[in-house]
Parts: sequence; C-alpha cells; structure tokens
Amino acid sequence: MKTKLSIVEKAVVVFYFLSPFMYLVRVIFGDSLFGFILLRAMQPLLTGVVLLALIFSKVRFDLYSSAAVLFVIYGVVAGFANGNEPFDVITGASHFLIGFLMYLYYSNTEMSEYQLIVFLKSITCWCLISISLVIAVLYMSKAILGVNIYLGLACQVLIPLSFYAIYRRSYFLFIFILSLVILSGKRGVLLAVFLGFSLSFLPLLLSSYRNFLSKLLLCILILVPFALSFGESSFDSLIQKFEYDEQKSINHYSSGRFGEVKSAMDYWQSNNARLFLGAGFGFTYTYIQENKTLADVGDYKNVHFSYLNPLIIFGFVLGVIYLLLFSIVVLLSLLKVKSKGSIKPFLKMAIVSYAIYACFAFVLFNEPLLWMLLGVLNSRRNNAENS
Repeated sequence: MKTKLSIVEKAVVVFYFLSPFMYLVRVIFGDSLFGFILLRAMQPLLTGVVLLALIFSKVRFDLYSSAAVLFVIYGVVAGFANGNEPFDVITGASHFLIGFLMYLYYSNTEMSEYQLIVFLKSITCWCLISISLVIAVLYMSKAILGVNIYLGLACQVLIPLSFYAIYRRSYFLFIFILSLVILSGKRGVLLAVFLGFSLSFLPLLLSSYRNFLSKLLLCILILVPFALSFGESSFDSLIQKFEYDEQKSINHYSSGRFGEVKSAMDYWQSNNARLFLGAGFGFTYTYIQENKTLADVGDYKNVHFSYLNPLIIFGFVLGVIYLLLFSIVVLLSLLKVKSKGSIKPFLKMAIVSYAIYACFAFVLFNEPLLWMLLGVLNSRRNNAENS
C-alpha cells in the first residue's frame, strides 16, 4: 500500500530539512539582508501552508484550540498596549500560531498508523542527511571557512526520530541519531532524549522490546567511552561542553539560561500591571550579566525556559490557565493511546522528551513536530480507536 505525504507533511519535512542549513546562514551572513530574510521566512511559509490546508478542511475546535484563539487575540492586544514593537508583536504571535495551527490541523485529520510511519521514515531520511552535512561543516569549519563555528546546532527534531529508531528496533539508526545529538553540542536535547528514554525504558523492557533494549543499552555503554577517547584531538571543543569545573557557575553550565530566567523574572515582577495582565507578544527585557565587567544586553527576547513565557506574555492568571490547558492536552495524549504494537506509544515518549526539552529551549509554542504529535494523539480518529 503506497501512501503519499500530504502538502502539510511535505512542508514539515522541508522545514526541518532546511533548518540546519539556516544555522550556517546565521553564523556566516549574520543579520545581513540575505540572512534576515532567509531566517525569518521559513516559519511563516510553513504557517501559511498549514493555514491554507485548514481552509479546505472540515475543522472542529476542542477545548485547547478554542482557548488558543482567545490567547492569540489577548497576546496581540497586550503587546500593543504595552508599547512593544509591532514587528516583535507579529513575530511573537506567529510563534504561537504555528503550534496552534499544527495542533488544530492534526487533531482534525484522520492520519492512519501507516501514514504516520511513512511520514516518520521520510523526515528521518531527509533530516539525518541535512544534520550530518551541517555537523560535518561545523567540525571542518576552520579548514573550509577559516573560522571556528560555535557548536550548538538546534537538533530537537532528533527527539522523535530517536524513538522511531527504537520502534524500528534499529541499533544502527538509534546510535547514529544519538551520535548526532552529542556532536551537535546541544546538551538540552541530549538530556531530554536520555530522560525520555530512561522514563520509558522500564515499561518497554517489560514488553516485547526487552531483548532489543538490553542489547542497545550495552552498545551505548561500550561506544560512549570509545567516543570520548577522541577528546584530546578532534573533539576538544565538544568535550569542553560536557566537562565539569566546580569553579564555574550554574549560569555557565546552563549557557546563560539561569541569568536569563532571573532577568526575565525581574522585568516581569517590576510592574504589577505587567505581573497580572502580562506584557503581551513581543516583550523584551534587559539581560543582566553575571560578570559585571560585561555590558548588560538590552532588547532581549523570550526566555529559553519555555514555561515562563506564557506567564510573562499573558500575565499570572491567564498564564497559569494556559499552562494547565497545555498540561491537559499532554496528559490526554499520554492516557488515550493503548494500542499494543503501535508506533503511537513511542510518540508519547517523544512528547515527554519535548516537555523536558522545553525547560532548556524556546519550543513550547513553536515546535511544529511537538504540536503535530499532540494533534495526532488527540485526533478524532485516535479517540474513536480507543473508545
């Protein structure tokens, strides 16, 4: 049985395939006109594709999607009321919209198990190609470009792909994906995959996957020390990211996240109206440097600790309501799927890992795959299968 990807699925694959190359555009061209246009065009294009698909679909709003419409309106109004820059307000709203529209589309789409596997196979193939190429450039940048490029390639797409590899029972695919996560230098993604894998390991071990997982764990334990043995030569910059020095601060090991949260909290709590009514989309604040010899950074946008953003944008009361709604969507997606032998339980693990990763990166609103998976697991078809 042959199944073609829908226009939305093709757009998602293209989005994630091109994203690693956009990282190179950013470090090479910076905020030049060429880089500015390219970097900011991808998400609106994907949003437009999903929106057009929704126009030609029969759509039914559930509790989350109904509330999300009101949150978008409120966030925009609050943004303009707080005097935020119009471009920043529109950008902030677009971040929220992409996740909301992906959820709305897939919660109303009857995506079969076979279609889901075809999509995951396609995005795995294309993304592993692009991420591998870009990582190769990162490590050879000194020879190719004459500059050292910071190791920090966003590769959260590998979170669901790692669980797809477990579903496939492919040692090679899982270890290859894990290697790319390590080589990317993204500690947050590595921690999210590790914790998600750990939380799901025992249930899977008790199922028919126990032999595969036991052998896979043994392979990892053997390969990791072997890989780290290269630390003194080619991978010095990578090893330094995972080394521990007790003289360095928490802010250093969080890549500035700790200072970011503190600065954002100070901004949010410095005004009672902002605290309770929110700063709206497009809010900016001043990042206070831990090292007082460095100048503070003005017009800092968003917080990598994703769960703080709804509180600042919508205010304390509405922010808590939004987080409760998000938690309900996640919990429903985790509780509904009980199909033995299905790929969907593995997608639950990916959602848990994404929820963990949201503590380290701004992905709560605008990670298309996260909201696609939430939509699929909360779709009418999935509800019918488990009723």
